[in-house]
Amino acid sequence: AGKGRGECGLAEATACGIAAALAGTAATFPASVVSRRMITGTVPGLDPSTSGAVGVDRKRARASMGLFKAMRAVAEAEGVLGLYRGLGTASVRLVPMAIVSFASYEWLRRWMDAADARRTKRAGIEVDAA
Repeated sequence: AGKGRGECGLAEATACGIAAALAGTAATFPASVVSRRMITGTVPGLDPSTSGAVGVDRKRARASMGLFKAMRAVAEAEGVLGLYRGLGTASVRLVPMAIVSFASYEWLRRWMDAADARRTKRAGIEVDAA
């Protein structure tokens, strides 16, 4: 099946998929980093002994910190780049997965479209491409 009007090739569609996956990961990565750090207790200022509250356990201290407050604490202690620590490694893992996912999706979609077009042609059904 050839390219239809306004349709890009398999390589272009896969490249767009990779770009979209990387953009989505970059946009959500700070929240992921901070939530992992909140779980492990490595957010600057998270230690209950320094929070001023006596007898507060670590779980309550994490809950009271909140995601945005924790993001601010990480950004102040390590700079904004601290929110993106590990993005390179995550991207290296993401690219092969995106290639397989988007390329196989596009290939399968086009194969099914071609099979549908053959079936429609055999049945003598007129289909408006608009």
